[in-house]
Amino acid sequence: MDELYLARARYEETLKNDPEFDENLDFVLFRDHGKAIARPYYYFKKLMKKCNIDCTKHVWHDLRHTYATLLDQNNMNMKVVSEILGHYSEEFTNEVYVIHKPEVIIYDTSEVMNSFIESLKLDSTERTIPVYDISFIQEYLF
Repeated sequence: MDELYLARARYEETLKNDPEFDENLDFVLFRDHGKAIARPYYYFKKLMKKCNIDCTKHVWHDLRHTYATLLDQNNMNMKVVSEILGHYSEEFTNEVYVIHKPEVIIYDTSEVMNSFIESLKLDSTERTIPVYDISFIQEYLF
């Protein structure tokens, strides 16, 4: 219970000292400016730290730009890329999401991804990431 009091005190202090802090959300645990800590964000930061990548320079949303750029570099139809990302037009996706700077290089990560996927396999003897079977109740699904 002490942790909740400390978290609330941190919230109140941040609210008082940061004019950009979003006071309307009122979360006990929060990120910068009062936003909720989402599960993908948490795992993204954890993975970035594990890979020794400075997580203060990259955010979860950067992955959408990388994804769009990789699909474009592999000649994926821009209309399809736009639909996958949920954008209103392929022009928007191409102009805003695809990185067109020649100095930006996206490295081939196939070796890293293959290692990661291998670690997830149930029969892997070198499992580094635990895999859990989480049962669910059908009526709770949307």
